[in-house]
Amino acid sequence: MARNYKRKLNLKVLYGTSSKEDIKKAIEDHSKGMSIRKAADKHKVKKSTLHDHIRKPTLKKFGGQTIISKADEVLIAQMLEAVADWGFPIGRLEVRIMAFNFLKNRNGLNSFNLQIPGNDWLNSFMKRNNISGRNASNIKQSRSKLGVEMISNFFDEFEKTYESLGDIQPSNVFNFDETNLSDDPGKKFVLVRRGRRRVENVQEHSKTSISLMWCGSASGVLQPPMVVYKASNVYKGWVTGGPQGTIYSCTKSGWFDMETFAKWFETCFLPNVQHLNGPKLLLGDNLASHFNLDVIKLAKEHNVYFAMLPPNATHLMQPLDVSVFGPMKRCWKHVLYEWRKQSRKTGCFPKEHFPALLKSLSIKLQETVCQNLVSGFITCGLYPINRIKVLKRIPEYKEPGASTASILNDSVTTLLMSHRGAYETKKPRGNKLNIASGEF
Repeated sequence: MARNYKRKLNLKVLYGTSSKEDIKKAIEDHSKGMSIRKAADKHKVKKSTLHDHIRKPTLKKFGGQTIISKADEVLIAQMLEAVADWGFPIGRLEVRIMAFNFLKNRNGLNSFNLQIPGNDWLNSFMKRNNISGRNASNIKQSRSKLGVEMISNFFDEFEKTYESLGDIQPSNVFNFDETNLSDDPGKKFVLVRRGRRRVENVQEHSKTSISLMWCGSASGVLQPPMVVYKASNVYKGWVTGGPQGTIYSCTKSGWFDMETFAKWFETCFLPNVQHLNGPKLLLGDNLASHFNLDVIKLAKEHNVYFAMLPPNATHLMQPLDVSVFGPMKRCWKHVLYEWRKQSRKTGCFPKEHFPALLKSLSIKLQETVCQNLVSGFITCGLYPINRIKVLKRIPEYKEPGASTASILNDSVTTLLMSHRGAYETKKPRGNKLNIASGEF
């Protein structure tokens, strides 16, 4: 069948092209007592067409029927507009995958013969819903690097988002991020005789790691995590004994995908924020790869707004990465080391032991995690909004009226921070630069 089918008109099907006005007049005459045949002949309407309109007032449109209903297509179009308003519009392939997952979740199976919808469907969908495509402008690699202009543009838009949400409280501003806890306790600092060539410590470890999704607010509240195992199924022993409120799932890769993110958003994030009044702002990176229609719909229903952090800016603007994950990883190594010492297990640790270890980790973090989260949002300039907090950590940034010595000191500070993570800086005295490592 041709992709752009045009109906051929001839005498045989001429009556099949009657206008809606002719059909309407024929129906009115029939309602006044005229027979269907006479009404059809009078207004040159095909008798079977008039009969269908009288007996079946809700007719399907002429030609082939769309796989997705008109109401659902309108919903998809609204969701595309919503993510564009949030600052990360999606492309053709993402829309096709979104429609595929939408039908799969709605019907329990898909109607595209186990394949995502093709470009023909997408082109027709765009025509029916007044959607157009745009080409993104290509930029050189040098311009794509993190710089003052990118950070300034982000804060320009971010301030507009805050203004549109009104007086939003710190308890309603959240940051989510993924990380992993590995089976490697890391290197241990030991004392040995000077000059010794090799220093080795007998310690069981492997390359096994388990992914987690964490979310915390600017008021210092860290929500229970979601754990994703690298497996095909989640067994009962893998979900027993963990922190209260923790959600468990699995994927083949062991990382979060679109479905697991939707599960985290619906079963973990929303239940923990439903008691909060007013709009909720959720900050994260790489959001486009996580979204599906269910997430967007639930976000609109629960007054949740998304904001995407600049790419390649995790070390500067992700509060969890700046102030929480570092202390968490150090604490995890201690928990893992103590567990191996007591259990004397060899090889990679079994998954049935992970929930209990995660609970031990959560207990140890309770003392400092609140202060760390608040400090992370302040350091990243996200709450309260302060772009200078971030711009000062970029080497090319120059404060108005700054001397050459102070600019050099700031550059050294930024260089050290890129290797160590988060640091607290003090004003230099003379030609010396005092840097205190941040123990959160």
